[in-house]
Amino acid sequence: MSVAKQMFAGLAGVIIIEDAIDKQGEFKNSTDRVLMYAAPRIESDSSIMDTYMMDQAHGRLGDFLLINGQLNPQIISKPNVIERWRILNACSSRYLNLNVDSSEIGLISTDGGRLPEAVLINSIKVVPGQRVEVLIKPIGTGTHQIFDGKKFEFFDYG
Repeated sequence: MSVAKQMFAGLAGVIIIEDAIDKQGEFKNSTDRVLMYAAPRIESDSSIMDTYMMDQAHGRLGDFLLINGQLNPQIISKPNVIERWRILNACSSRYLNLNVDSSEIGLISTDGGRLPEAVLINSIKVVPGQRVEVLIKPIGTGTHQIFDGKKFEFFDYG
């Protein structure tokens, strides 16, 4: 099976490499989450659609945006606890433009490596195959939504 067919079928993963900095400061007490986004095309029987040569050459947008293999996942988090999200865009063609309502977002790492300090942002673009790491700090309690141009997932911060 070719790499393109494996990727279109959702075969991707994350390898986490840590160093001493990951055991210090804000990282030490943060909740660590891996969020892998994928957009496979799904048949009516819930199987992954076959990949054709044109899909492999030009890419394709799947019918659903899945996070860790789930549609519209819900993650329960503690209020006022900083979370570290390691995000991978495993979609073959979909660009993500992510933001989290009622939360502060600090960009801490990209494919180029760790940044010297967190950069406060409102949203983050994540292109196919790219990874980023962000610190999420919810403002207040209740349900917070993550957007990619539209609502699709909910996170409850108590």
